Amino acid sequence: MRILIISHAYAIPIWLEKINEISKDPSLEISVLTPKVFWDSGRKSVTYPERKESYNLLTGNVMFSNRVTGHFYIQGLKKAIREVNPDIIHLEEEPWSNVAAQIHIIKKIYLLKFKLIVFSWENLDLNLRKIYNITENITLRNADLLIAGGKTSKERLIRRGAKPDSVRILPQFGLDPELFRLPLENERNKTFTIAYIGRIMHLKGVDLAIKAFQNLNGEWKAIFVGSGNMKQEILELTKELSLKEKIEFIDWVDHYDIPSYMRKAHVLVVPSRTTSNWAEQFSHPLIEAMSSGTVPIGSDSGEIPHVIGKEGLIVEEDNHISLQNAIQKLMDNPQLLSELSQAGRKKVLNQYSWKCIAEKTIQFYREIYSP
Repeated sequence: MRILIISHAYAIPIWLEKINEISKDPSLEISVLTPKVFWDSGRKSVTYPERKESYNLLTGNVMFSNRVTGHFYIQGLKKAIREVNPDIIHLEEEPWSNVAAQIHIIKKIYLLKFKLIVFSWENLDLNLRKIYNITENITLRNADLLIAGGKTSKERLIRRGAKPDSVRILPQFGLDPELFRLPLENERNKTFTIAYIGRIMHLKGVDLAIKAFQNLNGEWKAIFVGSGNMKQEILELTKELSLKEKIEFIDWVDHYDIPSYMRKAHVLVVPSRTTSNWAEQFSHPLIEAMSSGTVPIGSDSGEIPHVIGKEGLIVEEDNHISLQNAIQKLMDNPQLLSELSQAGRKKVLNQYSWKCIAEKTIQFYREIYSP
């Protein structure tokens, strides 16, 4: 079975771990197409074509290389489809994206017969431009299978016209549970430690976390890893609330450095707040925390409650008192903290490891393909 996976995300090497795992199936011939140059959150990624041990990494030139759904291939897409001659194209771009439109056009012009799987993260009913609405409608009618990144994404696809029995739920990416492992005896801080890892932005609710800390009872400290346009405001708020000595701020770090910070913390806070055009679609740090035995506390924005489930605590969105109470509850109850820690690790091993993600993806391939 020849599979062509297309996504801008594979310009970031860590996500190729999923491809490595899928490619272990000897019945599959896997090729990946990603932009040669792509900008993500201000960071430039450059990818070079390479024949890996078990899959072929292809690249193409794109216009608007800093736009997730707005980029399109000016070179490489048609060539990849011609050379791979795929039985299945697995597109990990939104159903209304320019790349989705390009694939529909190529398939129709050249009368190609490949099956099409399309992935979607979006979970809000955005006011799309007319051309994007047209593309999405075509995708929802013609895709052989749709993969939603979560429950809220599935609900949106169905609202937009997808047939419920054509939609499956599976996050785009998992993790390596050996990289995000449980801490050794001396790796977790003895003082109760609260972590935040992500962008320092208003929609991420970072200010709510700072306000939640000011009236905590007992010994604690916090680690904030990340950067963003709210960083200076957060530093000033920290100083204003006399919390400067309690919170360590660390600028953005490489993905492989994150596990060491996770293992230091007892809890991870994800206090995201919904805006008019964004709600949390998954929050990968949640599963990184659970894999590390760190208990997640998240707001009820978007997909967060479904990712955390019973393995952490859910708080009311945009409410720092609710967040404060949840942190205090775990500070005061070591037994509950331990139980949730163990449950979270078990959940990740059963649902979010690269092996689990790969197995379910391959299952989808077999579901729609008949030679």
